[in-house]
Amino acid sequence: MYVALKSPCPPWVDTTKGSVLILFVWFITYILLGYPRLVIANYARRHSPNGMFWFGVQVQCGSLMGSITSYLMVEKFALFHERKPCEHIAC
Repeated sequence: MYVALKSPCPPWVDTTKGSVLILFVWFITYILLGYPRLVIANYARRHSPNGMFWFGVQVQCGSLMGSITSYLMVEKFALFHERKPCEHIAC
């Protein structure tokens, strides 16, 4: 979230360090959010006859809340700014 809020000048912009930082952040996010979701889904599948249905409902509700939050941050509150490809920005 910090990197996104610092847009269009995140830490180490236009450097290899910055690219590695973004890659690392996405990898850690995937591990921290993906694996627990997999474990919970496996538990719901084994211990409840309709657990996967309710797990799916919860996942979709979470996606809805996340998309509404993202929409508000981008469109209504203008917290994030796009960087034009040819534009030089002094950070």
